[in-house]
Amino acid sequence: MTDFIKKYIIISYIICIPIAIVMFFFKDWKALILSLLFSTTIRNLLFWASAYELNKILEKDPKKAKVSGFFGYFKRYLFYGLTIAVSAKNPHLNIYGSAIGLITLSLAIKISNYIEINKNMKTVNKSNKIADELKE
Repeated sequence: MTDFIKKYIIISYIICIPIAIVMFFFKDWKALILSLLFSTTIRNLLFWASAYELNKILEKDPKKAKVSGFFGYFKRYLFYGLTIAVSAKNPHLNIYGSAIGLITLSLAIKISNYIEINKNMKTVNKSNKIADELKE
């Protein structure tokens, strides 16, 4: 597993911590937290599997790659739907907690990229200040 995939998966579980703390204040907190962890784990496994499949797709010719890519997306969305369906049918899970859990990886990617962009902008700004000072 590459470093960026591990980073996003770890951040997604870290994002689950404050969400789970908020869920403690709800009446059905056990089902919410269990659903959150269940769906976050499903999403992270599918993210890892899609990264693995992407490496295989890149080695194929363009027509086969296009078909494989389509079926990869189809499989992931099918699993997302199954995750929500299992949460809806199982009395120990909560559909809202599962929906939030499926979103955590997307939040992790966006937050991580936002932080990375801000770090890079600070570096660029420092470089520009140093360049301006050297010109004077």
